[in-house]
Formats: sequence, structure tokens, C-alpha cells
Amino acid sequence: LCGDEHRNTGVQRLGHIPEHQASESHHQTVKAQSDLSDGHIAVLQLQKPHKDVSESIASIEKTMSLYEAGNCWRWGIALGETDELIGIIDLLGIREAEHSCTFAYMLAEDFWGRGYGTEAVEAVFDFAFTQMEVQRIEADHMAENPASGAVMRKAGMKYVGTELRKYEKNGHIHDAVCYAVTKEQWVQRPAG
Repeated sequence: LCGDEHRNTGVQRLGHIPEHQASESHHQTVKAQSDLSDGHIAVLQLQKPHKDVSESIASIEKTMSLYEAGNCWRWGIALGETDELIGIIDLLGIREAEHSCTFAYMLAEDFWGRGYGTEAVEAVFDFAFTQMEVQRIEADHMAENPASGAVMRKAGMKYVGTELRKYEKNGHIHDAVCYAVTKEQWVQRPAG
């Protein structure tokens, strides 16, 4: 999320990174990807922690391939006042025939509970519904991470069910709590 200032949390709106900032942005993305793979965040995410920066770079390159194939959009979540990269958010699993996609995000732990996640999700949903002709966005989170569900609900998503024993991580099987929002629901949501 880069560009014009958005509301009062200091997260910036969706936009493009100027070419002269691309090298620094790539460095920040690698660092953020490594930071987001550490500690408590990694326990709550489906993605396994990266062991080193080379794994972070490989992850970014995979995302770039998916983007080039039209199956993924990824943005950094940056603080408006400093441009510090504090997280990432993706639209992925883009299914053009069904006009639907999935979203996922990660946010550095120091920034949890301050509205940044919800604001980033809302900006990406607005993009998907107005620029991509998406009619439905879905997501899920591990049952052990109810804070992600709170972000999804604050962004207008509705609980649609729980998939039992969906994910394996570190030798444990986890349930997935599932949410979705349609374009119609998004447009009709109460002003926030």
C-alpha cells in the first residue's frame, strides 16, 4: 500500500512505487518477509518461517511469477509517515470464471491491534471490487488465530463456516475458520 494518505492510521492507499524507490522497496520487502517469518507471527500463519533471507527472496520470486501469470497481486503495508514496511497483503487464487479470489495478509506483531490490518484489507477489497471485476472475496484463518477473524469481520466479511482439520503445520492439524464478502455486501456495508 503506497501512495496517497488514507484516513487517520497513517497507512497509505494503493499505488505504485516510483522506479527510483524500487531498489529500496525490494530491500524492504526482503527484510519484511524475513521479519514476518519470525516468532509469534509464524506460529499463527500458515506459511512456514523462512530460515534465511534466501528463502524470503525465493518467496518473493514465486509471488512475482504468480503475478505475471495473473494469479496474484501483492502489496506491502507501509506506514504513511515513514514508508516503513510493516506487512504484506495478497489477492491470490484469482478465479476469473467465478469472479472470485482469496486474500491473505501478514502484519508485524508491533503493529497488531492498531487498525492497520483492517485498513489494508479495506483498501485491497476496494481495489478488487472496483478494478478487477471481482464479485466475491474469501479467506480463512487457523482457529488458533481469532484476531485475524476480527480483522475480517471489521472489513465487512461474514463467517461462512469452519473447515475441520484443513491445515497441517509443524505436525499438528488445524481447523480453518472461513469468511467471505460479496461485492453487493461490500457496497452496502455501513460507513466506518
